[in-house]
Amino acid sequence: METFGRGCLYNIVFVAVMMVVAFIFQANINIPFFIAIPVVLGLFYLAHVRTRDKNR
Repeated sequence: METFGRGCLYNIVFVAVMMVVAFIFQANINIPFFIAIPVVLGLFYLAHVRTRDKNR
């Protein structure tokens, strides 16, 4: 459960950073699915690794 929460947090932070970048450049950022899905999976994998290392 901790891994899921951490993964959600990382995804929320990623979206917030992308919103700040869009606000700074005053532009729309369109991320296609073939880029967004690996990013989301990568963030959840990062959360899994961080949780696994914490429990050791």
